[in-house]
Amino acid sequence: MDMATKPDSLDIYLSELKEISDNKDIEDGEITEEEQAKTPDEGEEEVQWLKEAGFQDLASKFEEGKELGEEVIESVTSSLTRAQAEAVHKRVNTLNATLRKRWKSATVPDVRDVFSPQGSHQDGNQSSRREARAHRRSRTLPEGFMSNRSLIKTKETGIDTGIAEITTAGIKTLSLTHTLPMDVPKSYTTEVMLGNTTIDTNGRRSREAKLNIRLEVAATPAMLPNVTIIQDKLGLTPIDNLGWKDIERVRSLALLELTAMFDNYSLSLRPMRKSGKRKVKENGLFGVPLPLLVENDRRRVPYTRTPLLFQQMLAYLEDGCLNDEGILRVPGSAARMKALKKDLEAQYCNGCVRFDFKNYRGHDVAGLLKQFLRELPVPLLTLEYIQAFAMVESMPDKKQQIQALNLLILVLPKIYRNTLKRLLQFLSKLVDRECQNKMSLINVAMIIAPNLFVVKSYTKSMDTLEMQMAAGTSNVVRMLINYRDVLWVVPSFMVLQLRHVNESARRTENKKTKDSKYSMNFFHSKKGKDDGSKKGDYQVGVIRLHAPDFTKISITMQLTENTTAGDVVAKFYKSSFATLEAECFDNHNGSTSVADICLWEVGGNVGERCLDPMTNLLELQKVNPHTEWIIRRRPEF
Repeated sequence: MDMATKPDSLDIYLSELKEISDNKDIEDGEITEEEQAKTPDEGEEEVQWLKEAGFQDLASKFEEGKELGEEVIESVTSSLTRAQAEAVHKRVNTLNATLRKRWKSATVPDVRDVFSPQGSHQDGNQSSRREARAHRRSRTLPEGFMSNRSLIKTKETGIDTGIAEITTAGIKTLSLTHTLPMDVPKSYTTEVMLGNTTIDTNGRRSREAKLNIRLEVAATPAMLPNVTIIQDKLGLTPIDNLGWKDIERVRSLALLELTAMFDNYSLSLRPMRKSGKRKVKENGLFGVPLPLLVENDRRRVPYTRTPLLFQQMLAYLEDGCLNDEGILRVPGSAARMKALKKDLEAQYCNGCVRFDFKNYRGHDVAGLLKQFLRELPVPLLTLEYIQAFAMVESMPDKKQQIQALNLLILVLPKIYRNTLKRLLQFLSKLVDRECQNKMSLINVAMIIAPNLFVVKSYTKSMDTLEMQMAAGTSNVVRMLINYRDVLWVVPSFMVLQLRHVNESARRTENKKTKDSKYSMNFFHSKKGKDDGSKKGDYQVGVIRLHAPDFTKISITMQLTENTTAGDVVAKFYKSSFATLEAECFDNHNGSTSVADICLWEVGGNVGERCLDPMTNLLELQKVNPHTEWIIRRRPEF
C-alpha cells in the first residue's frame, strides 16, 4: 500500500505539522510583500547554470551580449555524453534567442527606409544600399561575428575568455575546468588518450554518467528494493575520497547529467526563489546559515566539517536515546525546549565548545534538533535543489529515482552535503533500533520530511495535492536514509570524464609552460633539460610506494593482474606495524588498524583519490601511468 494512503503514516505527518506550527517562534513571522522573491531577468537562470556547470567562459560571453555559433558549442561539448551536450545546447539556444529578442526590440528603423524617395523601388542600386544598411544594423549577426550589447548587467567587462570568434585552421574549445581552454583541430578525432588507454569519443557520447546499479525486487510493494553498485575494475569512488578541486569539477559534471535527466522527463530544475530583504543572523546557534555557522565554529575547533551544536545533539541522542520509544515522534516539552535553546545560546556566547544536555530529556533534544533544521535560513537541501529533490518522486521507476538522488547529492555544496550525511547516519541508527523505539523507516521519513521540505502551514484536513506532497517528500527521505551509502558514490563514467577534464587541463598548462620556456630560450643559448626526463621512473607493472607520514623509505612493488589496493595496504601495514604504532603513540591517537590507512593516487589525471580496496592497480596504472602512489590515513567522515 502506498504511504499516502496509509492512515497511520498520514497521522504521523499531520502530528508533526501541528508540532511545527505550535513551536513556531512568534518573532519568525511571515515574509512581508516587499521581501518576496524577485523574478529573475530573462536569461539570468541560464547564465547561472552555465557558470555552475563549468562553462564560465561561455557565460561571460553571453553577459557581454555576444551570441555563440553552433560550431563553437559543438567543440565545447565534444567530450560530453549526448544527453549532457543536449542540455548545454538547450541553454545556449535559449540565451541566443533571448539576445535576438532584445536586439530586435532595440532596433531603430532607418529614416531612409521609412521615407523612401519616389521611384526608389525601381532603382536596383538604391535597393542594394538599403539591404547593406539593414545588414549592418541587424542584431542577429552571422555566425562568427559578435555584438557588443550586454545581455545581463555586470560590473565585470572585457574578460578574455579564450573563445576564438573567427576560426580558420582550428578552433578553441573549453574544458569543464571553468576557465582553462584547450586547442583541438577543427575536425576533431574520434578517440582521445587517457594515460595509456584509448577512449572512443563516439562511444562516450552514447553513454550516461549515472550510477551503475542493480536492483533486487522487494519482498512487498511497500518495501524498498535492495541496491548493489556494479563494481568497476578501477574501484568505487565516494565523493569524499577526492580532493577538493576534483570535487568541484564533479559537481559541474553532475549538474550537467542531472539537467539532462530532468530535461528528458520534462521536469524543471529551477531553484526556489530567494527572499530579498530578510535579515540573516551572523552569530549564535539557531537561524544562522550553515557555511557561516561552520566558519564561526572553526575559529574554536579547526577543520570541523559540520556545526558543533549539530554534531553534539546527534552524539547525545546516539549515546543514550536511540531506544527511547517514539524518539523524534513524541514531542518534547515546549517550555523545556525554549529553556534549553536559551541555555545553549548562552553557553556558546561564553566560548563553550562542549554543550551540556544532562538536565534535559532526549525528546527535548530531538525536538530542538528538528527546530535547528527548520530555522536554517537556507534549507539543508539548499534553495537551488530542494524542489528538485521533491520532484524525484515524479520519475517513472526506482532506479532512475536513485540515480537522480545520487546526482543531487553530488551537486550539493560540501558543507550541506556533509551535514546531510551526518543526519542520515543518525536516522539510520534510529531505524536500526525499531524493535525498541517503535520508529520504522516510514515513520522516521514522515517526521523528518516536513522539517527538511518547506511546508506552508498546518491544516486538520489535507487535500489530494497535499497528500501527494506528504507521500512524495516522505518517500524521498525514505530513499535518502535507506540508500545513504550508495548515494555518495561518484558514477564510474563520471570519474572517467573527470580524468579527461584534468588531462586536458594538464596538457594545456604544459603547452603554456613549453611555449614560455621556448620564448626564454630564444634569448639564452643554454639548453634546459627535457621535461620528459622527469617521467623516467614509470615502469609498466611496477609502482613505488611513498608513506611520508610513517616512513622516509619508499617501497617498490611488482604488480600482478590481480593486485588490489587492499593487498598493497595490508602488505605495507604488516611490514611497517612497529612504525605505525610508534607514530600513533607519539600523537596520542591510539592504536591504528589496517582500516585506518589507505592507498592514494596523487597527480597525473586526478588531483588525489583515496582508492577503494578492490581497485585493480594494474588497470589503474594503465589509465593514470604518471600518478604517485601514497600511503596515508583514510579521510575522516
